[in-house]
Amino acid sequence: MSRSALRLRVSEIADVDDDIRAVTLVPEVGQRLSGFPPGSHIGVQWREGRSNFYSLTNDGHDPDAYRIAVHRRDDGAGGSRWVHQLQVGEVVRATPPRSAFAPAASGRHHILISGGVGLTPMISHARWHRTWGGSFEAWHVGPENEILAELRAVTGGFVSTFKCREDFWSEFAQRLVDAPFGSHIYTCGPAGMIADVAEAAHQRGWAAGRVHSESFGVPAVDGEPFTAVAQRSGLRIAVGADTPLLDALESAGIATSSMCRNGVCGKCLTRVVNGRVDHRDSYLSVAEREAQDVMMPCVSRALDEEVVLDL
Repeated sequence: MSRSALRLRVSEIADVDDDIRAVTLVPEVGQRLSGFPPGSHIGVQWREGRSNFYSLTNDGHDPDAYRIAVHRRDDGAGGSRWVHQLQVGEVVRATPPRSAFAPAASGRHHILISGGVGLTPMISHARWHRTWGGSFEAWHVGPENEILAELRAVTGGFVSTFKCREDFWSEFAQRLVDAPFGSHIYTCGPAGMIADVAEAAHQRGWAAGRVHSESFGVPAVDGEPFTAVAQRSGLRIAVGADTPLLDALESAGIATSSMCRNGVCGKCLTRVVNGRVDHRDSYLSVAEREAQDVMMPCVSRALDEEVVLDL
């Protein structure tokens, strides 16, 4: 983690349910936290060289703390379990806030869709719209808990909630047709839910630039095997069907910067010299993906039998 990393102290812990823990982090004495736009997250270092990124749920204007909610994944690499073992008073290292999921400045209306713990960034979105008079609506699929109660409090109770995706689609499909002109969609939740919303919007004529998303959890890295060519060294690296490209590069001795390994932080961004990319990250913009000249090797793969990288 760089010199700009923050040292934050755990000031409060609240177990929302068996799997979700809300953590409040405050700065060291004499330090001041920077503000942040809606949809921002911080990277919390859970071991040397590894950080997980969590959405900030509190007000980003002159904050005195950073608040996150972490869903424990027992099948993950260990970062979320580490957070669930933290105690009040412990000090953690974190990156400054960053947002790739902020409200579109051109949006006339904003449709917030969340699934499970994906509602955390929607709290800051809703708070921002309520403060500045933005037009918005919120839809959520998942169980009742304290985080959903917070979203309801921020929105004034105007959240459409559903126990399952089938019930959600029975009402939301029509909303894609009659949403106000100039609307933008923001989805955060499981990858399948994000893909379904994006595809449904596409089929109904929504421009890709008006459909935004942020995933949680670890994106799937499996696919067809391919060969990665490191242009500078000339090395040819075979990437197996279930092997992340980043892992294959590291195993071949090619040094590549990385941090989250989930396609969120942008640390491993690598220039693509030749070849098409199957982008699976949540960092690049639509335009950057369409340009096909950079990729995140931690989660993305080649669409062709070979991809040439500037390494």
